[in-house]
Amino acid sequence: MSSLSPLKIGSRVDTHPDPLANKLVAPEPVLGEVIGERYRLLRLLGKGAMGRVFLAENTAIGVEVAIKLLEPALVARREFRRRFRQEAQALASVIHPNVARCIDLEVGDPTFMVMEYVPGETLSAILRREGRLSPLRAVSIGCRLAWGLDAAHTAGVVHRDLKPPNIIITSDAEQGESPKIIDFGLAKVVAMPEEGPLTRLGQIIGTPQYMSPEQIRGEPVDGRSDVYALGCVLYEMIAGVPPCGVGDDVQIMYNQLNTSPKPLGQLAADVRPELETVVARALEKAPDRRYVSVREMAVALARSVDRRRQRQTTAPTPLVPAPRRGLRVGVGVGLALALVLAGAAFMATRTSATTPPAVVQRELLVITSEPPGAVVEVDGVQLAEATPTALRGLSPDKHRVVLRAGGRAEVERTVEIEAGRGAHLHVVMTAAARKIRVRALPAGGMVFLDGALVAPSTPAVIEVLPDDFHELRIEKNGFEPFVMPLTPDDASPEIVATLEVEKRPRGLLTIETTEAAEIWVDGTETGFVTPTRIPLRLTPGHHQIELRESSGRRARTSIDIVQGEILHLTLELSAVKGRR
Repeated sequence: MSSLSPLKIGSRVDTHPDPLANKLVAPEPVLGEVIGERYRLLRLLGKGAMGRVFLAENTAIGVEVAIKLLEPALVARREFRRRFRQEAQALASVIHPNVARCIDLEVGDPTFMVMEYVPGETLSAILRREGRLSPLRAVSIGCRLAWGLDAAHTAGVVHRDLKPPNIIITSDAEQGESPKIIDFGLAKVVAMPEEGPLTRLGQIIGTPQYMSPEQIRGEPVDGRSDVYALGCVLYEMIAGVPPCGVGDDVQIMYNQLNTSPKPLGQLAADVRPELETVVARALEKAPDRRYVSVREMAVALARSVDRRRQRQTTAPTPLVPAPRRGLRVGVGVGLALALVLAGAAFMATRTSATTPPAVVQRELLVITSEPPGAVVEVDGVQLAEATPTALRGLSPDKHRVVLRAGGRAEVERTVEIEAGRGAHLHVVMTAAARKIRVRALPAGGMVFLDGALVAPSTPAVIEVLPDDFHELRIEKNGFEPFVMPLTPDDASPEIVATLEVEKRPRGLLTIETTEAAEIWVDGTETGFVTPTRIPLRLTPGHHQIELRESSGRRARTSIDIVQGEILHLTLELSAVKGRR
């Protein structure tokens, strides 16, 4: 495996093979290109939050592999590089036939992971097509998943994001089909020293339908959290629906914390009581009431469908659902605490059997922020507790709420509370922007920040968020692009960019359209789409320009561009004759 060397961040200019024979600087690898000196990208398999997954060929040995390519916009982010590296290390430490293997990791430009290619369908696709699986088939898949997770846990890895889209069902000569667990992007490596949180403080990571209560609350997780997720997957395979139902993420997470799912027997008549008991125990809200390990759960699953080994099984302690109210809130920092506070407040209004409902007139306002710790002012009165916090006793009316936090922009909101209903306010507090003066030598040149034009010429003043990563780019005719990453550690109030004379003659092309379309130059896909945010850099001369829209609409034209010219095109897409 390649060494996990630190990533060097810098300009990407002239670092890729040029697919247009030095006519265009490609922003990222394209289909057919060879990356890492031996992996040819064949077709796109899927796309996730961190990057795209391609089917590729190892040209050295002619073997198909899966390439997970980190999104170029994320390469500059230390947090995402670390998570990407952690996923590779997590996968590499797990060896089991029901876990997709990690083969290699390349950290550089581009950054990608090489994984075992697993042909087949995702479990989510199978469930969409078939609705539900027979209990016997579900248990067969569940047992294999449990043993795969057991291998991960033995290696010190907790998956934390087990769900049907992360399970591939592939053909197996012995058993007919076999599941493989993929995507350890949220894995927790127990043996790996933590350098800090992988997400912003308090941000909830995972998929609500399959997250354990302790994961939602932001508490430490262990293998029992994967037991819960596997219980959710088993329940959905057998019942056809997730145990906590469908709907918005907030309601689902509330159900995960407080509401027990319907017994499997009510949704699938062919479920044996022994299997229902196993799934119910896996879905216990308290971790210490679940199976101690996925290995113990695997054994219990196998016994639940083996009639020769039937024995009296003690039914699980009933899960008592908490009272449910129509609390609708947004996802973010402090969500779990907000739900608990809201539930406790609503419970408090019901504790006294002697108090008539009409007497209870107090209304609840729950306030959370991302990040937490903001000072709150309601109707001009500062609360004693910072976010997350709750205030009861408000009248049904409109209320002015102000949140303040060091280094963050002040936020003011108006919240309307209806009679008999609580309210929740969640605020994402953006960092207070800092201003940077940008100069170029020689002067002039368009200024781009994170791919967007922010100033038509230097000198200019730009605003950046101090706690985030950015890319500064300056484009000037006759000069090479100037590209500079801006990190949270940068504090300089001024940047002076020394522009170098371009090594190859170029002209700049921008294209405007009313709809997004792929840009092809001289019959080759460029990877750019319209409308262009950063100009295309073309060699002087004659070029064929074609736009291709996903529904089949096209636009074609010819251009002649000279060195140092900025050519602006406005094209209208039209349907291709003969196509419907």
